[in-house]
Amino acid sequence: GAVCLVSPLMHGGSLEYTGAPYFAAAAALRAGVDLSHVFCDRTAGGPIKSYSPELIVHPLLASASPGDEAPEASHAARVEAGVGAVGPWVPRCDAFLVGPGLGRDPAVMEATARLVVEIIACNRRVVLDADGLFILSSALAATPRTPSQEALVAAIK
Repeated sequence: GAVCLVSPLMHGGSLEYTGAPYFAAAAALRAGVDLSHVFCDRTAGGPIKSYSPELIVHPLLASASPGDEAPEASHAARVEAGVGAVGPWVPRCDAFLVGPGLGRDPAVMEATARLVVEIIACNRRVVLDADGLFILSSALAATPRTPSQEALVAAIK
């Protein structure tokens, strides 16, 4: 089967943290998965790809750029772009590891929360680690919750 690191599949990987998604994806290959996809920030794609030719790296997430002139508009656009780019992969993967090296960019975290809801809705296995657990704990502790946080809390019940 295919495993995805989000670092969605593997969902994680930010400019600062490229090692965590690599090691998680490489471990999945060594454990016997057929394919190991890494969905990461566009700035992390090159470094993660350079670690191993065996990994399928999708640099589809976008953290904020320094000096962003319209942060709210940019935030919403980055959330939608991340969900739109990674979402179609959800039904194609058997299991997901979400969080290693993800980082704390608000738009990436919101997109990831929405993707976890989608993963659960598709009856796929999901493991939350590192920043994936931070996203979940933030949703559980928040009052009031954003719509993304509310959907995440409802999905895990």
